[in-house]
Amino acid sequence: MAKKTDEELQKQFKEETGKNAIWRGNKTKGYLEWLEQQGVESAPKKEPKKTTKKKATTKKSTKKKSAKKKSPKKKKDPSKHPNIEKGFCMECGEEYYYYKNKSKPKFCGYCGKPIK
Repeated sequence: MAKKTDEELQKQFKEETGKNAIWRGNKTKGYLEWLEQQGVESAPKKEPKKTTKKKATTKKSTKKKSAKKKSPKKKKDPSKHPNIEKGFCMECGEEYYYYKNKSKPKFCGYCGKPIK
């Protein structure tokens, strides 16, 4: 009996099983087992490339973390700013702030009604 080439064996495997003999450049386990059942010695199996996920490198800060917890920032009162004025909507009573050098807002941000 004449020896078949590797390509012929792969084609025969594909016809019999409907599966690929080579996947991503490597011989599949199913193909190698099929070869053993056929009594054919194959070339040594290629070791699949072991892919490892690269960890993202982050720069570690050299500053030491303080044990004290930072208190939340206090909101600054805009009415204390020299260029900001405070106003009230006559309809809903919602307060609003605007710059002195700019025009007053035309509509209330809360109720949407025009400001007089």
